[in-house]
Amino acid sequence: KARLATNAPKGATEDELLALVKNTAVVAQGQGVFAAKCLACHGPQGQGLVGPNLTDNFWLHGSRITDNLRTVEDGVLDKGMLAWKTMLSTEEIRAVVAYIYTLRGTSPPNPKPPQGEPAA
Repeated sequence: KARLATNAPKGATEDELLALVKNTAVVAQGQGVFAAKCLACHGPQGQGLVGPNLTDNFWLHGSRITDNLRTVEDGVLDKGMLAWKTMLSTEEIRAVVAYIYTLRGTSPPNPKPPQGEPAA
């Protein structure tokens, strides 16, 4: 018998993830996950510290919400970002991705300069 990982995230479509962005309960859950796990590198408002700014229109690993999901799941190990798929549930990962999406276009104080490519 094949063994299934109990916590392995399953891919989500862009439409599924964008629907979560509209769900205030999911976004609030994602904000909590972000505060607990992401704030140290990305700043309390997503403005970027060690990690990149999540509020501007520039992205290092793709600008689509599905790119953000892959980045959170798989991490960016050479840059020090953990692969969260083994530490967070699928629900938590999708919630934090939805929350991160809501940060786009916000104007936090002292944002880190743009990195990567402008969103298409």
